[in-house]
Amino acid sequence: MCGRFTLTAEPADLQAAFNLAEAPHIQLKDGAPFAFAGLWEVWCAPDESLIKSCAIITAAPNAFMEKIHDRMPVILPPAACGAWLSPGDLPAETALPLLKAFAASKMKAAQVSTLVNSPAFDSPECVKPV
Repeated sequence: MCGRFTLTAEPADLQAAFNLAEAPHIQLKDGAPFAFAGLWEVWCAPDESLIKSCAIITAAPNAFMEKIHDRMPVILPPAACGAWLSPGDLPAETALPLLKAFAASKMKAAQVSTLVNSPAFDSPECVKPV
């Protein structure tokens, strides 16, 4: 995937919003992993090569994330992951109610090392709270 989800808040705004000196590591309060709603497709280009593409679906931010950005990735409720990942078409009446901001009350931010700012580091140390 080209591009990344970037912060639009200034460092001083982050510090005021979360009492953190650096960009926060966003996580769920219970520490559970979470899944973003995304789409993927393989299609045939005009030169007949196969193109693999994907996108993360975003929504308006919840009260927690609006301090950082004007949108946020859609976080799927754990009970919805099976339906989202099932083969075949997902009916609109099932998919659309899932495409909303996750509950702000279930999220938290923690300050982590500035190692997280470099793609040269791929280690659990990147997200270890400091």
